[in-house]
Amino acid sequence: MVRFEEITQKNVRVNYVKDDMEGYKVVGSANYDKENKLTDANGSIKDAKNEYIADFNVYGQGENARINLTNCIPAKMGEAIEVAQATLADLASTYPQE
Repeated sequence: MVRFEEITQKNVRVNYVKDDMEGYKVVGSANYDKENKLTDANGSIKDAKNEYIADFNVYGQGENARINLTNCIPAKMGEAIEVAQATLADLASTYPQE
């Protein structure tokens, strides 16, 4: 017989699509820890015409969370920041249900 003790590590990696911001679509993946908190995520942002805007990745939690924009079209940087922040907020406030 096996007796389990405290779970020391449990990760859930899930693909996601965020398409509730008018004119934008984000596709990426997110990783959650054993306490169901977001630990890191990445995404690719496109506009309504399916034209590329930027990629981003996030890591950390709470006030220590960080967002890195990569391959961003300079003229679209403001938009990319808003979409990435909204995506981070949604991912951090939810947990994937099986």
